Amino acid sequence: MLVAYALRSPHDDTWLEELPVESQDEPEHLLEQTRANQYLREAINELPVRQREFLLMHVDDGLTYKQIAEQRGLTYRIVLRDLTRAYAALRRHVVAEDL
Repeated sequence: MLVAYALRSPHDDTWLEELPVESQDEPEHLLEQTRANQYLREAINELPVRQREFLLMHVDDGLTYKQIAEQRGLTYRIVLRDLTRAYAALRRHVVAEDL
């Protein structure tokens, strides 16, 4: 049986604009965000020093792996290895704690 979908009119999506949206500034969201940030900061502080430094250079300073390597006088592969390990450790930590 063939259904002629082309003959149907598209759904009106104006109702989407009327849906209430939860504000990210509500106390529940702010508390959850604060806890998540604190939890993540603790996990980052548990990383080995060089991994932590590279991670913060990459995330906070916006440096590329290549820029980090050049700044530290290391090879790209060393930075890649350390950041790969850092991200893997953070993923394991988050999964273990079910944030």
